[in-house]
Amino acid sequence: MTAPGRRHPPGIVEQVFTNRLSVPPALINVQVRDGAVSLRGEGPASSDVGFAVCTAAAVDGVVAVENHLTAAVDDRHRPRTADLTDY
Repeated sequence: MTAPGRRHPPGIVEQVFTNRLSVPPALINVQVRDGAVSLRGEGPASSDVGFAVCTAAAVDGVVAVENHLTAAVDDRHRPRTADLTDY
């Protein structure tokens, strides 16, 4: 979804969210103004949000990415192996 009268760089939603993360486009709001992209919505996991921001920044025509994405699951912190051996 883009702001009225604005077009996002060709394929940004498909390249980043649909093809690479399998996120339905309706869950992500992409707004662009003068090459600056604003992303809003929810991704599946924190690591996916970081990937989406980096991938969006690499799309031709994008000069900046403002990240307002959230994640359904925080997968950034994984237990140390020592913590797992206590079970």
